[in-house]
Amino acid sequence: MDDSNIDILEEKLNKIISVINNLKEENRKLQANVNELKNSLHEKDEIIVRLQQERENVLSIQHEIESYKTKHDRVRSKVDQLLLKLKEIDDV
Repeated sequence: MDDSNIDILEEKLNKIISVINNLKEENRKLQANVNELKNSLHEKDEIIVRLQQERENVLSIQHEIESYKTKHDRVRSKVDQLLLKLKEIDDV
């Protein structure tokens, strides 16, 4: 093997090492990006869970309000009926 073949082999080996180093650096950056995205996803999942709980609370409160409105309407109707009866008594 002559010197020119050794030089060519060395040059190719240096290129391969450079490509490997670049790929390792790119892999490190991609892994950091993956970890960042996983953290972001975890935070968003926590927000979703919290918002779902808040939604359930709001729906429960809305149901309670509707129940109170229904009771209020029944009481108002009864009071109106009683007032009419009192007016009838007063008119007599």
